[in-house]
Amino acid sequence: MHRILRPAAIALVLVLGSAAHAEGVGEPAYIGGRFDLRGWTTLSQSGERRAIAGNVIFDQRGADYTATYQLGTRITTDDGPRRASVVGRGSGHITGNVIEGSAETQLIFSSAPGIDVTVPYVPKRFGPIITQLVQGTVDESGELELRIEYRPVEGGPPEASSTVLRGRRVAPE
Repeated sequence: MHRILRPAAIALVLVLGSAAHAEGVGEPAYIGGRFDLRGWTTLSQSGERRAIAGNVIFDQRGADYTATYQLGTRITTDDGPRRASVVGRGSGHITGNVIEGSAETQLIFSSAPGIDVTVPYVPKRFGPIITQLVQGTVDESGELELRIEYRPVEGGPPEASSTVLRGRRVAPE
């Protein structure tokens, strides 16, 4: 009987352990390091979709993290389309493989048409700093998915947006 119950108990522990990890329970997944991420931002009212890509660097201490990021996208301004940098920082908590937190983000773009924002000495425009909610998951292969939500507040952009980013770690912490 012991020979039958022991493998069954091990199987049960493995199944429950995997289920707990999948539902964000247990030891925090390791997300420290630099990730290359790509995805889309969708504006809620207009339905406009913008490609977005760049790097996020996570510093993890136990179940807590801080993050800094620089991503690139194209935005529509009164003067036409512009390439923009999306920069900021965030922080939050990891439970199992679930990431929850917030981020403070700012758009920076060139005031000169056709000139990339990273070109030195070109005048730049700065959008307001906005706060976003961040949720995500990291799977067992290390694939990271982040879902970022912005809801309008006074003084911020008037349109809500959702961003989904996916990618992999390219450098350890």
